[in-house]
Amino acid sequence: MFQQPELLTRYKQEQKINKRNTKPFKIKRVAVLFILSIFIFISLQPITLSDSTQLYSNNRLPQPDLQKDDKQPIDSLALSNLEKQDNHININEQNQQFIQNEETNLNTDKIEVESITSKQKNEEARQDNSDVSAIIEENKKIVYLTFDDGPRAVSSDILQLLKEYDIQATFFMLEPSMRKFAESVQQMVDDGHSVGLHGVTHHKNSFYASQSSVINEMNIAKQTLKEITGVESFLIRTPYGSKPFMTDEYMNEVSENSYLLWDWNIDSLDWKFQSEQYVDHVIKQLKQKENSVEPIVILLHEIPETYEHLPLLLNYLVENGYEFGVLNESMEPIQF
Repeated sequence: MFQQPELLTRYKQEQKINKRNTKPFKIKRVAVLFILSIFIFISLQPITLSDSTQLYSNNRLPQPDLQKDDKQPIDSLALSNLEKQDNHININEQNQQFIQNEETNLNTDKIEVESITSKQKNEEARQDNSDVSAIIEENKKIVYLTFDDGPRAVSSDILQLLKEYDIQATFFMLEPSMRKFAESVQQMVDDGHSVGLHGVTHHKNSFYASQSSVINEMNIAKQTLKEITGVESFLIRTPYGSKPFMTDEYMNEVSENSYLLWDWNIDSLDWKFQSEQYVDHVIKQLKQKENSVEPIVILLHEIPETYEHLPLLLNYLVENGYEFGVLNESMEPIQF
């Protein structure tokens, strides 16, 4: 490479000079790098220690104090612990709510059971009372006072007397008489008496001329009663009673028109005696029916002689424990 020794010698000398000049520079560069590394290590060490301290604090505290600045990130481990605690609290709250709901349901079921038991006891008590009432009712002596052929002028006096005794009766009335004494008809209804129909003519030949004639007279009387009082009654009593004029065909016609025909089982014969003798006649029949189970229906008439001696009959009935009833459309009629 070098042809001349001088040049070779010169080159070697330059190389030695370069090595001497380069060595200090390398030493300086290494020193600078070492110092810089130490500085970086020292600068980073507080951050690492702060993170370790914060992590240790998060693991120990049950409820970490979150940073107030919302813009700064929250530690993920602390947030996880917080969520677990919230879930635990929610589960406890749900369990408590479930227990409360179950207790409420149990209390509701208990109340319902007690209510059903109470209703059953009340129903049993009512049934027992009903049975007792039925026995008492069977042992009662009930009479049904019935007045025919009215109303008349004496009707107002009869009504006043019944009112003084606090007794209700049943009145079978004729259509022309209802028109003539409409005030008495209305008074009967107002006082709680039962009102029925007795036809129009009270003439045997006219009333019983045919099946249609019976129904027609009762229809007319029913309409008049409704016009006066507003009451529509289907209780009827035919003139002189159902025998012998009301044949089976006539009775069927009455039933088809929804009328209930009532006869009687005690005839006072007040129209015949026209004295207090009719009272004795009624008492005699009452004694004969002491063991009878059918309703006691007494036939009377709205005439002055009946009214005159009626207190004697009422006193006897009251003193001997009789009670008074009125006929109605739910009862089974007494018929000959």
